Amino acid sequence: MSSLTRSPTQQQLGADDVTALVGHALGETPVAATQLTGGERFGYTGDRPHASTWREAVVAAVEALLHDGAAWGVGDDLLPSARVRAALDRHGQVLDDVDRPVLVHVDLWDGNVLALPDADGTWRRSGLATGRPVVLDAAARTRLALYRVWVDVVMAAELPSRGKTGPADADFRALLTRHLAGELDILAV
Repeated sequence: MSSLTRSPTQQQLGADDVTALVGHALGETPVAATQLTGGERFGYTGDRPHASTWREAVVAAVEALLHDGAAWGVGDDLLPSARVRAALDRHGQVLDDVDRPVLVHVDLWDGNVLALPDADGTWRRSGLATGRPVVLDAAARTRLALYRVWVDVVMAAELPSRGKTGPADADFRALLTRHLAGELDILAV
C-alpha cells in the first residue's frame, strides 16, 4: 500500500464528497469476503510482526509498537508498557483459541480508503488500507479487551508521527489515556 496515495482529507474534498467516496468504495469492495481469505500465518505481511500462532503475532505486534512509542518519546503516562505487557502475560492464553488466520478489517474510515484522481480529476478508490490484522471473537470479553488494548497502544505509539503532541491535542490524549487505563483495569493489571 505504500505506493498508493492516502485518502483525500476533508480539506481537499468536501465532507459530502468524502462520505460518498467512502460509501462507494465500501459498496464495491466485498469487505465481508475478506473473512473468508485465509493465510498461512498470523499477523502482518512482509517484514512486519507475524508468527505461527495468534498469541505470538499479537505479542510481537504490540512489542513493536511499544518499541516505536519509546523511540518516539511517548511517556509511560500515555503508553504504560509494563501494564500492557502484564495484560498480555496474564491473559495471552485466550489468544490461543484463535487457530485460523483470516483477514478481518476493523478500521474502516475515510483515512483508510485509498484514493487517486483519474484523468478528469474525479477521485476514485484505489485500494483499502487493511488496518490491523485482528480476529474478533465477540463471546470472549478478555480477548476483546486485549484487542482494544492493542488498538489503544497503536494510537498512543503513533501520536508523534501523526503530529498529535501539541496543546491542541491534550483532550484527545487524555481520552486515550483514560480508555487504555480502563481496558487495562478490566484485565486487572
